Amino acid sequence: MVMWSQEGSVPRARISPGIVIDQTNISVLILLCLRPARHNPSEKNADASKHLIPLIYNTQTNTVARRSSGADDDASNATTVLSNISEQYSLTNEPALWPAIYSLAHNFTVQR
Repeated sequence: MVMWSQEGSVPRARISPGIVIDQTNISVLILLCLRPARHNPSEKNADASKHLIPLIYNTQTNTVARRSSGADDDASNATTVLSNISEQYSLTNEPALWPAIYSLAHNFTVQR
């Protein structure tokens, strides 16, 4: 989400993780922010960056997808994970959203 604020005469945009539900209550935009819990400065290749993954959860089809493809290295991996989870849960009554978030977080921690 982009939050606009006014500082003097200059408008400023600030990105804030959160959720947005459309007016039909069908699609939910979720901004998932993943970052390492601990950063060890002694590790030369340690990545302390965070990854913001915009997700769209469709409540009618019970599917989770990435909002945009993005240009980061994890984009194709996240897209594959979300596709597999959505396919697995699309025919069940269990929401696909929580297993999708769990899988993304698990893959993020395993890769780091």
